Amino acid sequence: MKKNTFAAMLLLLALLCSMSACGDKNVSQQNMTENAETSAPTENNGYSCPDFKSREEGAEALRSLIESVPRGYRSVYDYDSQEDFNLIQREISGKYEKLSLDDIRAYYVRTLTAIDALSVRYSDVPQIFITTGDVGWEYTSAKIAITGDGSIVNDTVGTSEYFSTADALIKLRGNSSSSVDKKSYTLKFDERTSLLGMDYGKKWTLLANPFDKTLMRIKLCFDYAAALGLPYSSQTSFADVWLNGVYMGVYVLIEPVSEGRGRVDISSEDGDFIIEKNNVREEGGVRYLTTGSGLRFEINEPSGTTEEQLTDYKNLLDSAESALFTLDHTQYEQYFDLESFVNFYIFEEMIKDVDFAEYSTRYFVKDGKLYAGPPWDCDLTMGNVSYCEPKYLTYNNSDGMGDGSENSTQVFWARRDWHEWLCRDSYFM
Repeated sequence: MKKNTFAAMLLLLALLCSMSACGDKNVSQQNMTENAETSAPTENNGYSCPDFKSREEGAEALRSLIESVPRGYRSVYDYDSQEDFNLIQREISGKYEKLSLDDIRAYYVRTLTAIDALSVRYSDVPQIFITTGDVGWEYTSAKIAITGDGSIVNDTVGTSEYFSTADALIKLRGNSSSSVDKKSYTLKFDERTSLLGMDYGKKWTLLANPFDKTLMRIKLCFDYAAALGLPYSSQTSFADVWLNGVYMGVYVLIEPVSEGRGRVDISSEDGDFIIEKNNVREEGGVRYLTTGSGLRFEINEPSGTTEEQLTDYKNLLDSAESALFTLDHTQYEQYFDLESFVNFYIFEEMIKDVDFAEYSTRYFVKDGKLYAGPPWDCDLTMGNVSYCEPKYLTYNNSDGMGDGSENSTQVFWARRDWHEWLCRDSYFM
């Protein structure tokens, strides 16, 4: 009898445990369903849920919608406006597989409403948010989000006029600057895109300015070049940059030097080209030429220069130099646009770019005539150089170099290369 009673008690205990487990499971599922259903119907604030054909399709769509808000969004938006979005993430994080199709539909509409409620935090400079993997020397995909003046990128997420995102590619850029922790980047979009109200273009550059503690020289120089009336000077904007949610610092968003509308107004199909002074550097896939006077240039545009084009470019530059060396302005004016060369000379003497006539010094040819500029690489200007090599000692007029004045503002700096010959002619000066 005792054995039968003991067995009955065990059976009753097992049944009670089973009922309790089932009850907990049902309550848990009921709570999740209530969270979804009571917080948002399948239509809300004008939003309606797509007609998902399966639970899997709906779960993937919901996950993609949530991930469309870039990583680091907490830095973009006012904290109060994030409350609903954060609550949704907490409720369903790691639980997509447990959601019913009705749950997913309700959460989808609720998420749309939460995104619409996000309000961009005020900042006195634009904010650029980049979500990507490891960034190297080859392009990799990225999601770019920018807060600014509203005329930013296509594919707006939400309805805020100050916030847009787009798919893009990103890679590292720079020579000496690539060795420091604060990296510079090149951005590339599929279509010509306007960023922060600047002219449309597919490629954009984020300059880190690691060697300029003021972070101001590049923008000051490009604004000055534009005020002087150089044929083309890249537009710029300061911006705070966030990479995968980590604040990287203040950057300069700038239009890179390239051919096209809103950039350098040339047509390589008609024989126009852009050249950049490059004394010694070698880079794979880049074409170089050396003029009769020994000036060495790399071809910036067009890319994929043929041997025939290279010969044509060299012949034109050699003819221009021959005319210049006569110091007869009626001859060299046929090849040199003197207004641009005057303004570029004033620009270079005023900013005193340490790399002038060695690197990053550009010229372009349009309709058979040489134009000076556009400028580039202006961080090491206005006395911002070290004392670690002879060129810098000359720049600073120190240790018996230059005029020995120990003052970097003394002595003409830009009377070199073609400008050396132009400055010999009183007509140019």
